[in-house]
Amino acid sequence: MNYTPCTPFPYLPEQLAALAELALDLRWSWSHATDILWQRIDSDLWALTRNPWLLLQNASGDSLQALAADRDFVANLLVWTVTIASLLFLALLGGIGAYAGGAVVWRATLRVTFWGALAMALTAGIGALVGTAV
Repeated sequence: MNYTPCTPFPYLPEQLAALAELALDLRWSWSHATDILWQRIDSDLWALTRNPWLLLQNASGDSLQALAADRDFVANLLVWTVTIASLLFLALLGGIGAYAGGAVVWRATLRVTFWGALAMALTAGIGALVGTAV
């Protein structure tokens, strides 16, 4: 039996591969911090659908190549990817620690994630005040 694997985003450059992960992270449905990234891809389609997955599926290869060459866009994508990965890892560690210690897992996970996000936001804010990228 032969089959051809389906690539959901055939025009997505390697530099923008993290967009596929961000599109699958349902945090975009309630946290609009990454909206600027999606608007840069196709502002009209984003305004119409507000759906990152659909946006990536319908984005033109030329516009994605142009964004892959844009250093600011790639840097912002990296920042958001690292931020989300860090928060997910913090949540995982909070849950493991709570389970190992016999505490309520969901409460510890929420607590560790909240305070981790707050610490990251304060660090980014202080960096912005002194003019240093964090």
